[in-house]
Amino acid sequence: MLDKEVVKSEHNTGSAAGAERVGLVRMLKPLLYSQWQQQRWQVILAAVAMAVLLAGTVRAQLVSMREAATGILWFGGYIVAGFLAISPIGGERSNGTWQHLMALPTPRAAVILAKWLFGVISIVCIVLMATAAGWIAGQGLYLPTDWLVKTGLAAAIGLGGWYIVLLLPTLRSPNEYSAAMMVLAVSVVGAVWYSAPLVLLQAAPYLGVGVGPLLGAAHPLAISLLGEFADSNRLSQRFWAPCIALAAALWWIVPAVVMGWLCRR
Repeated sequence: MLDKEVVKSEHNTGSAAGAERVGLVRMLKPLLYSQWQQQRWQVILAAVAMAVLLAGTVRAQLVSMREAATGILWFGGYIVAGFLAISPIGGERSNGTWQHLMALPTPRAAVILAKWLFGVISIVCIVLMATAAGWIAGQGLYLPTDWLVKTGLAAAIGLGGWYIVLLLPTLRSPNEYSAAMMVLAVSVVGAVWYSAPLVLLQAAPYLGVGVGPLLGAAHPLAISLLGEFADSNRLSQRFWAPCIALAAALWWIVPAVVMGWLCRR
């Protein structure tokens, strides 16, 4: 009799957890659609611009494949992520629609989670579409297109993680202009933080090999530093798996878990 009650209790617990997941998905769907309506043209224009730019650069062979990928996928994606992070919250407050969202019978965390998910999905899709365009353009030219694909995947992972760093500071922004200034400030700080390991590596090679990866490990774009340190010293290769795992945990897994937990409270 006791065993049956235990089994029944476990079944009810599993059903409740499943119902919570279904409820969260149903809660997010209209919010994601609303965000698509708000930012669809920004996403489409960014995807087309990056795809055309990378495909044209690769086809014309104006610069090397590495320079094209670094300049367009990483630097271009860095700028696109900043633009996409301005309007989700700052734009809502400028338009006066943020109060309506807060009045909905939806947790505030669910609104922020939907905006974060939309931004991450948009950035990943934009980068991957540009990568695919560059790969197609490079066919038949004897270019290292396989390396381009790996770089595109790395950029999608890194820039997707960087988006949460840009979005969260805009939560207190009263309007779109304030959000833009906040995103700009965070972007500058992020660029300095990103450059510090490279500068250290150049100024003090022996110290940089040991400290540089640790300094850049927590940066969302740490995955892009792989080539720089790996080329300089084999001893630094031991840091790459922890660097990538730490960045993924900090900027992908932790935000998703925390916001998902807040939505169910």
